[in-house]
Amino acid sequence: MMIDQDVALTEATRHTSLEVQRELKMNFETSGKEIAAYGVGYPTRGTPPNHFGLRTFDEAAEAEKPSETDFNSPAQQFVAIKAPFRQNGKDGKDGIYEPYMVGGGEDMLMGIRLGLIKEGKNISLLDRKIVKKALEGPADQPNSYWNEMHRATLEELFKAEKDTLVEFDGEKMSLEDLILKFEDRDLIERRPSMESYNTAACIIERIILRYHKDNKEKGLPFDEHNTIFNTHHKMGE
Repeated sequence: MMIDQDVALTEATRHTSLEVQRELKMNFETSGKEIAAYGVGYPTRGTPPNHFGLRTFDEAAEAEKPSETDFNSPAQQFVAIKAPFRQNGKDGKDGIYEPYMVGGGEDMLMGIRLGLIKEGKNISLLDRKIVKKALEGPADQPNSYWNEMHRATLEELFKAEKDTLVEFDGEKMSLEDLILKFEDRDLIERRPSMESYNTAACIIERIILRYHKDNKEKGLPFDEHNTIFNTHHKMGE
């Protein structure tokens, strides 16, 4: 079982609940899938950045009230996994989580890859609305993973992906030029910064997800060779 850093606000959706554990086990047996979990919670913490036009959480909640299908999106709270995380040395694969998905899209790609979505519903997820809460207290010190390794990974990923050709506002440009455009508009912190590298990773991941989602809907096999990296992409499509 893997647990996200944000714990559920209610006991009814905590992994420590015996009822939750029974439901997870039953879901494994009835779905026949390698994943059994609770879905993503509608966020109740933090304030959206004002450059997206939403100045407070109340405004964001009013503007984007969740639909029923929002609670059937990829599991981000806690997830029981039977499929392997890593398969190093076996056909060159890296398990159910691709090593280049480090910006938050790994759950969604995994869901597409394992065929978890049927008729707009994630059949491996238990139908539960999760409310998250903010972590309180001082951060772990030292936190080598988050402060050093995670940042270094994002920076190396940017070096590999910065020449990707994208289209934004009708203008073709490289990913690096797009990030520079965001920086010039003061939408993100300038490089070198965690925010700039993470933004770049998220852009590429959304392209990857749309590519695989479209292929899935067309009945095409999962692209094991990731030929997406050799194509041109238009942002927002």
